[in-house]
Amino acid sequence: MLAIGGLSAALAACGGGRPGGDSGGLDASVDGAGAGLDAAAHDGEGDGTFADGPTGDDGVAPTDAGGVDGSAGIAFCDGTYGALRAAFDGCCTSGDKNTAPFEFIDAIYAAITTDCAAALSSAIAKSRVTYDPNAAATCLSSFQQRIAQGNCWTDVDTNQPSPPIFGTSACSGVVAGRQGAGAPCAVDFECKDGLTCVGWTGATDGTCAQPGSAGTACEQAPDAGSASYFDWGFGTHPSCAAGAYCTTPTCKAQGGTGAACASDDACTSPMVCHLGRCATAAISPEGGACEGKVDCQQGLYCALPDGGASAGTCTSRVPLGGDCTTNGDQCKGWCEVPDGGTSGICATLCGSG
Repeated sequence: MLAIGGLSAALAACGGGRPGGDSGGLDASVDGAGAGLDAAAHDGEGDGTFADGPTGDDGVAPTDAGGVDGSAGIAFCDGTYGALRAAFDGCCTSGDKNTAPFEFIDAIYAAITTDCAAALSSAIAKSRVTYDPNAAATCLSSFQQRIAQGNCWTDVDTNQPSPPIFGTSACSGVVAGRQGAGAPCAVDFECKDGLTCVGWTGATDGTCAQPGSAGTACEQAPDAGSASYFDWGFGTHPSCAAGAYCTTPTCKAQGGTGAACASDDACTSPMVCHLGRCATAAISPEGGACEGKVDCQQGLYCALPDGGASAGTCTSRVPLGGDCTTNGDQCKGWCEVPDGGTSGICATLCGSG
């Protein structure tokens, strides 16, 4: 499912795969990892201000081959992640909105929407992509269908990562890159299908290139600073060639059975990273071993003894009113802990059980 729960690990690293290393799904629990969101507009236009409209490389606001200007990208992002943000807000009480988990999730939604608008409007205005209004309408409809489900908290609190942000079949064809090998790019989706954008920073373009094998450069430049990579999901743009994965800024060889790993990307397909090793093992049921909740089936959390010094056990989430500690994953909602305390009571949050 296309949940924001897939986003927090992606903020901390790259886009697809399970969290823990280079990518993963953005888990939105209060103890989830967050990071700066300045990745999408590497030309310096990513400040979230669009009042005067985006401009091209020559200061003029051109249109792409479909006759669409950059404002279409802003409207698209507002109608997708902006709409999800508004829907989540509608699930929450005034009390919910004063909690740290709500503020964290709302900030993720806001940052993704702003970053999307900066990246997409710039790409359209610079004629680096084509934008399909019909495909965009289908994608917007798919978001409205998700919103109509009213999932609220269960929509963001997920154990398993989401696909790339617009990686569903309803959305992946909205944008097509026009930049060939050797052409400048700010994000992968500006490149033609099959190519990836290599060597960008938060302020400068990279170059469209064929995905490289182990040992070659991938994604942002070594000096990119806090700039983050997002797999937006438009088209097909693998960071590395088959058999390799990106640990920015270099492709590394994927591991076989038993190899140490921190994400699914580190393992040869169809293996996954389970308990820190590449394996074909399924996600653990209740009572199974875990090192984090990504190892557990949905509805469970990883109860870690000794502060995580040894393997934990997949355990059912604690319902409303149950005792909890500062491990925010224990509760079906969130653990309301008094200031300075280490334990509290599980409380509801934005429609949680």
